Amino acid sequence: MPDAIDHMQDVTERHVENSLTAHARAQASRPPGLTHCEQDDCRTAITPLRREMGARLCIECAQAEESRGAHLAAWRRR
Repeated sequence: MPDAIDHMQDVTERHVENSLTAHARAQASRPPGLTHCEQDDCRTAITPLRREMGARLCIECAQAEESRGAHLAAWRRR
């Protein structure tokens, strides 16, 4: 006879399966990234793994973009 722990394990397994299915569906529908950085003055090659994730910037340009965004967000807080 199943108890509460068995029930929670079943719920957890279904949740993990649903999450993995949703992630696979999202990955399949995501457009592929660029082969080279979209910054005109950079044009560095983007690694295949980042390309699969939909990257449009190389690591250095992405970090600079994030840094700029964080800097501007700090000034917008009031």
